[in-house]
Amino acid sequence: MGKKLKLEDFIKNLLEEGPLSYTEIITRTIASSEYVNVPKRDMSYNAIFNKLLKLKIIQIEEYELPKDWDPEAINAKRLQSMNIKNVIFSIVKTESLDIFNLIKQLDTENYNKAHKELKYLFKKKIKEFEAKNQNKWDSLVNQIVVRDLRDEELLQLEGETEALAFRIAQSELYNEQEQEIYGILEKTDQYQEKMPEIREKYKNTSAYFIKNPKTQKKDIPHYIKDIINTVVVLDPSDNPIRLIDEDKEYEDVYYVKKVSLDGKIDKEMYLESLGYVKPKNMDDRKIDNLFEDILFYINSQEPKNPAMHKLARALSNQDQSMVFLEEIISLATGNG
Repeated sequence: MGKKLKLEDFIKNLLEEGPLSYTEIITRTIASSEYVNVPKRDMSYNAIFNKLLKLKIIQIEEYELPKDWDPEAINAKRLQSMNIKNVIFSIVKTESLDIFNLIKQLDTENYNKAHKELKYLFKKKIKEFEAKNQNKWDSLVNQIVVRDLRDEELLQLEGETEALAFRIAQSELYNEQEQEIYGILEKTDQYQEKMPEIREKYKNTSAYFIKNPKTQKKDIPHYIKDIINTVVVLDPSDNPIRLIDEDKEYEDVYYVKKVSLDGKIDKEMYLESLGYVKPKNMDDRKIDNLFEDILFYINSQEPKNPAMHKLARALSNQDQSMVFLEEIISLATGNG
C-alpha cells in the first residue's frame, strides 16, 4: 500500500468535488481510512479546519440549521450556541477558469450561490489590494530622510546664490586671497557675526527627501553628486512646505527635496504634498456596492466574455490579478 494522504490534503480533495458539512467530511474520512490518516479525536479535525480557513484554502459556505427548528413557532427552542457539525465548508476557488465558470453561473438557477461565492472572493481580493497599497505607503514613509539645513542652505534662504553660499559657509577652505577672488571676503566677515542669528531664525526649518535606499553613492555620476543636496528656493508662499529642488531625471537618487520653514511636519503630510495619495480602506458596504457596479458593467457589455475574463483573472491567484482588478474597477466606475 502506498503512503497515506495527510488529513488536510484529503479534506481539500473532498471539497474539490463540492461543499460538504463537517459531519459529512468526517464520515467520508473514516470510510477512507485505508487511504488517509484518520485522527482519533474531533479536536484534530478542528485544528485542520482552522488551519485551512486561516490559509484561505477553504471557506464556510453556510450554516445548516436543524431541520426541525422553527423560529416562528410559539414554543420555539432558543438556539444559544453554534454546532460545528452544522457548518458547511467549501473550497476557495482561485484559478481563473474556475472563477470564470462561477461568473457564468450568474445567468443560471445557481445565481444566489455563485453571487455569494464571487462576492466573498471580491472582498478577499480587495483586502489584499488594500494591504498591498498600505505596504507601498509604509515603504515610502520609511524612505523619507529628514534633516536640519546646513549653513550653506540657510544662506540660500537668505538670498545668496548656491555657489556663494557654499563658499561662505566653507570659507575656511580658502585663503584670504582666494576669498577675495571669489568675492566672499566681506560676506564671510559679515556672516560670521550673523550666523547665530540666522540659525535661530530657521531653527524650525527641516529638509525632507525621498531616498532610494538601493542607490549607492558610488553609482551616482559625479555631476549628480554635486546637485543632490542643492537647495533652490522658489517663490515665497504661505504654504508651510516649499518645493526646494526637483529633478525628474534623477529620481532614482532623490525624487524630491522640500523644506518646511515652519517646523517639522508629519512624513505622511510630506508624501501627500508630493501628490501621493494615502491609502484608505473601504468599509463592507462600499465594497458590496463596488461589486454590484462591476456586475452591472459586465451585464451592460456585448459581448460579455471579455469583461467576465477580466473579473475572473482579477479574482484569481495569478501574478497579474491586481492589474486586472484595477482595470475592471476603473472600467466599472467610469475611470477607465
